[in-house]
Amino acid sequence: MAGRFAAPGEWTEINSIVEGHFMERTVSGAFDKTLKERADKLRVLYHHGMDPFFGFTPLGPIRSLNNDTEYEVELVVDEFNKRLLPLLEAGQLGSSYRFDTIKEDVNLSPMRSDWNPDRIPEVTLTEVRVKEFGPTPIPAYAGATAGLRSATDVFLLASLHSD
Repeated sequence: MAGRFAAPGEWTEINSIVEGHFMERTVSGAFDKTLKERADKLRVLYHHGMDPFFGFTPLGPIRSLNNDTEYEVELVVDEFNKRLLPLLEAGQLGSSYRFDTIKEDVNLSPMRSDWNPDRIPEVTLTEVRVKEFGPTPIPAYAGATAGLRSATDVFLLASLHSD
């Protein structure tokens, strides 16, 4: 599986009872420290571990991960990923990540813009601590993706469909 768990520079609207209503973006470099310190501790979970079938079962080991949030994960051949593979093949998933905010810039009175015509508050995440990431059916950012790395993966993982 390959994708990008965040989309640095891309604005998205967050409208949550818990978090509030604001525009959010993450700057390039916001992940540098946490990935340097914690990349080997991160787990790849489906929908933040909140899915009743997948739960907190890791999908597989991280093969590669860079500061631009691009990742490759070697999917474990198991019952969980057997259900995940058709969704990845069909392009039905994006990616997301769970994080703690370390540093942010908040603008409570932004100017009107193409990405924020209603002038709702804007939050720019400048440093975050990533807790986990992975595919999700409800990505916050359009540019956060999940899919299969190549057509070769489809043939190599075909055994997942054969049962």
